[in-house]
Amino acid sequence: VTTYDMRVKKPNAGDYMSHLEMHSFEHMFATYVRNGNIADRVLYFGPMGCQTGFYLLTSNVPDGEVLAEIREVLSKIISHEGEVFGASEVECGNYRCLDLEASKKVAREYLAVLDGILHAGGHDLGKIIAFTDDRRTNAHRNSTKHPAHMKHSQSCCKAAQMRKRRRRMTMSI
Repeated sequence: VTTYDMRVKKPNAGDYMSHLEMHSFEHMFATYVRNGNIADRVLYFGPMGCQTGFYLLTSNVPDGEVLAEIREVLSKIISHEGEVFGASEVECGNYRCLDLEASKKVAREYLAVLDGILHAGGHDLGKIIAFTDDRRTNAHRNSTKHPAHMKHSQSCCKAAQMRKRRRRMTMSI
């Protein structure tokens, strides 16, 4: 499993996405990516609570293929005509807080940055996708102590092993 941190805004810089932008973009991107070329290998797409980006989790998809799909989905959002996907009371718990132009704004900004990086540095994925260790995995491994009165839990260790295998990639602005 690879977790892509799709940073739309620079963390802790004071410029965050509005709820309207985040919610609208989430509806559009999630629908397109779950119905696109890597649909059967998309595990999750959703917003970061800090309002700076989104998480995209995939299984067994090469980085270049994910990047190509992200760029295609962004282009589809920008050219989308009609309603925001899922803009109904039946499909969304806050359907009145959706706006196609807000979603397109986020898509245009993110695509411009990705395109700028690709044009400046060729197709060097390393300039767009930076591998980082999952600090939570290391923190768990280093700080988890099993008190003497508690039996060592096999399920706890299995969960830690699964987290060790997860790769985290950051696509940043």
